Amino acid sequence: MLACLIGCALAFSGPTVVATQATATPVKCGGPLCSDTLLHPVPSRRLATGVRHAPRGILLSAAQTKAEPPSGEAMLRATAFTFVLGLSLTTLTPAPHLVGELGQVNGVRLLTALATTSAATEIGLSPIIGGLSDSLGRKPVLIGTLGSALLASVAAAIAPSVATVALQKFVSGAVVGIFFLAAGAILADKFRTEPQKLAASSGILFALVNAGFGIGIALSGLLPTGLRIRYTASSVVCLVGV
Repeated sequence: MLACLIGCALAFSGPTVVATQATATPVKCGGPLCSDTLLHPVPSRRLATGVRHAPRGILLSAAQTKAEPPSGEAMLRATAFTFVLGLSLTTLTPAPHLVGELGQVNGVRLLTALATTSAATEIGLSPIIGGLSDSLGRKPVLIGTLGSALLASVAAAIAPSVATVALQKFVSGAVVGIFFLAAGAILADKFRTEPQKLAASSGILFALVNAGFGIGIALSGLLPTGLRIRYTASSVVCLVGV
């Protein structure tokens, strides 16, 4: 009976001893550097350092997120801000020049006529521009308004006169409303089923527009009084918006 118990005990303990010996790192003892700790398995580099590698999918997702270009909404906001900033640099310029060249009565009459006709042109062109934006797309309308304002500013910068200054005043007053008509249509297309996001995005856009107008008016007071310099600055800023 005692022999049977001893045999069973050896049978159960034998594989454990063999497994332990199989996992141990063989080291020749006898030297001064011999240590009992060298007989134990060396932990893997990952467990020793405690560094966990991120899954490959997460790394690829992060790389794609960093490489994403600016969204169309962000570009629209930047364009609107730049456009209004460029036009506002010369908002106060035509009045003193026209009054000085034509006299107070004729100058005021011309300014009134320019404001009236530009507003009427904007109202008359709005349905036509709306149809064109539906058929051709919103972006061509935006580029057309920006290009028109840019050409008018360039003409006033190259040959400043009563005619070119009045033309720039008329064009800038007419295209502003058309530009924001197309911009509002872009936002409506993007957030057609999300009215809350549409309201929030529209609020941010018009806040940037008001900021651009205020900054442009403030900067215009710092510019020299020469027409060439003022309209050149306006042209450069509008070119950046295009």
